[in-house]
Amino acid sequence: GVQTCALPIFSGAELRGANLSLSNFAGADLSYADLFNANLAGANLSGVDFLGACLCLVNLTGADLSGAQLAGAVSTNIVGVPRALPTGYEIIDGKLVSK
Repeated sequence: GVQTCALPIFSGAELRGANLSLSNFAGADLSYADLFNANLAGANLSGVDFLGACLCLVNLTGADLSGAQLAGAVSTNIVGVPRALPTGYEIIDGKLVSK
């Protein structure tokens, strides 16, 4: 039979410098993805798995990261202010930090 996948899987994806603004990645697997210098402004990133992902120089202006899994993600020089962050996280000096 045909198998279907309800959630998109981009684990390990090479997305350096990609313009993904306003994209809907809700619930996607972006673990170990390289998002260096990607534009995620206004994107729906709710519930996304960012385990081990590179979120360096990423534009998160207006992005929704509610419920995202950020443990193990590398983040430096984050650009902009997201619309929502996961519970217990904040941005300090351009880094996503667990409170």
